[in-house]
Amino acid sequence: MRDATTPLAGRADAKVDYEVVIVGAGPSGSSTALYLAERSKTLASRTLIIDKAHHPRRKLCAGALVPDVDACLAELGLRVDAVPTVRAPVVHALYEGRGVPISLADNYAFQVCQRTEFDAYLADSAARRGVTLLEDTKVSAVTPRPELGFVEVETSRGTIRARGVVAADGSKSIARRSLVTHEKNESIQVARAIEIVAPENPVAPIVGMRPDDAAIELRWVSEGILGYVWDFPCLRDSGRLRNRGVYDSRVHNVEARQPLPKALKAELDREGQSDLEYELEGAPIRWFSKQ
Repeated sequence: MRDATTPLAGRADAKVDYEVVIVGAGPSGSSTALYLAERSKTLASRTLIIDKAHHPRRKLCAGALVPDVDACLAELGLRVDAVPTVRAPVVHALYEGRGVPISLADNYAFQVCQRTEFDAYLADSAARRGVTLLEDTKVSAVTPRPELGFVEVETSRGTIRARGVVAADGSKSIARRSLVTHEKNESIQVARAIEIVAPENPVAPIVGMRPDDAAIELRWVSEGILGYVWDFPCLRDSGRLRNRGVYDSRVHNVEARQPLPKALKAELDREGQSDLEYELEGAPIRWFSKQ
């Protein structure tokens, strides 16, 4: 159930408004709600998801869904191919253009979705099963009140009380920061990613690579980029394209000797796509934990 007017739709007594409040309507928040709904329709009606944005929304992500995602969704009566996907039969794990082809299960490596559509599908599925979805609502604080038997969630629409709160609002989680005490001056590790959507390369970048295959190139680790350059098939309104990008985990305190855009440009040049025009997007990825 989508609720754009009041956060108190689940109120059943004078103490709490909902049994469970989930902060964040991404895949982790929506899937949590779906599993709760699977256990109890009554609990579904007493569960609220809050999100600061509104689906469908843009999400920077290559969108690769491994076979385990199929299994998890099947438990909930859902399907990955309910949204447009491209099945990558093989992912080529490469170092300087040489490596091995990998398939994970059922003769494919993963399916590639557009996260805008996949995230909206999960949130809408939770709403159809009786969970209240409250969008365009910011959470500013989460305060446990154990002496009263509930947790207070401060939002841009007012205060909501719940028996329990699930923090699913990402690595910059307001809910987690409200509930978890961090040491003073604790540093937050930040990974990085950039992404483009490009036309398909008429020439296979490596021998034996088929049009729907994916590739991950690891040679940039030696340049201080502690991750990989990816090349995945994808679908957009204009048809089949390629999702290309660079991920740097920054798992160690090593300074990259090449900026991420230069690494991506070098890969495109190597594949004969030096004249390619594209829109570059990027985002920091704050780690949930230093561990």
